[in-house]
Amino acid sequence: MSVLLAALLGGALLTQPSTDAAIQTLLKAAVTLRTFDYFAGACARGPGFDAPASRAIGAWLTSQRVARVRARVDEAERNPRQKEVIASAVESISERLREQAIGDCAVAVSVTKTSEAQFATSAPELAGAPAIDASPAPAVPVAPANPPSSPAAPSVVTPELLAAIDSVGFDTRAGVGVGGFITTEIVPIVLFRNGDVLTDVRGLTAPGGLAAHKAANPARWTRWQRAGGELQIARRTGFVKLPFQVTYATLPAGFRLRGMYRRLGGAGTLGVGGTSSVAVWDEYRFTTEGTVERGGGAGASSDAGDTSTVTRSTAAGRRGTYRIDGLVLHITYDDGATTQHILITDPDDAKGAIWIDGHGYARRGE
Repeated sequence: MSVLLAALLGGALLTQPSTDAAIQTLLKAAVTLRTFDYFAGACARGPGFDAPASRAIGAWLTSQRVARVRARVDEAERNPRQKEVIASAVESISERLREQAIGDCAVAVSVTKTSEAQFATSAPELAGAPAIDASPAPAVPVAPANPPSSPAAPSVVTPELLAAIDSVGFDTRAGVGVGGFITTEIVPIVLFRNGDVLTDVRGLTAPGGLAAHKAANPARWTRWQRAGGELQIARRTGFVKLPFQVTYATLPAGFRLRGMYRRLGGAGTLGVGGTSSVAVWDEYRFTTEGTVERGGGAGASSDAGDTSTVTRSTAAGRRGTYRIDGLVLHITYDDGATTQHILITDPDDAKGAIWIDGHGYARRGE
């Protein structure tokens, strides 16, 4: 997990267009701090930190002058664009780390041990000089300022909700791949019978239901129509033709998958002439007998002068069983953990690709 965490934090903002080194430093410190806040908040709402962890975090808060850094981050987040960039990076990182099934408390402590979190050296202009007395501070309650909400348990996609869905279509959006190269991603969208469009399929399992999700995330909703023989979606300039005209229905009862499906993502500066690259992969192997194995990993490389650094980490596979109900993939792992995901694919042919929680996975073999 340490290599994965370092790769994610280290590469989180390598793809941002700004060439201002000070802004890059500020944003990376902000992502690191907000990632800590996210998992520290989740830990506090759960088991809480034990005494050694609390002391370690207290020492980090003092030696790295986190209060000063937090004040600068709070100021940066007054800029809507910077706040969006930070939030997006934290969401991506937290999603990847949660996939590793590591406790929230352990992740929070691990964040404080990364090089990115040593603000006195990684962001001295934000933290100021290191504290003269860097000995462990007394145990302090960890209460992050305005941490992002910890995800609540997803709601069940009910038959009534499925009945309200007309079909599932596909749109495109710009993305960032390994090395920082700009890519075009194909993403599923949900078309409702009342003309609404949900552009983030994870909203189907949002706590509080669709109405609450729409109220909290209006930018992830729009409208659709069929006109002139075309399937159209509303943009800022009006209705336009969707790039893909094929739609799929919900998956039939007893639907099964077969083969290994992999998702590859990353970041880096190769795409803009730099020397850093981060790759993160996630994969599922399904059988028609109803078993599933999940694995993944991360790697990073960078060049500095005559020195090259390469790191790699592979997560141990998790095994379990699965079933598919409409658009929901239910997984029960051998350790007793259960998860729910939105699964979208061609019900007549899933040999090309599947989408899990809106992310595309390409089939890479049996």
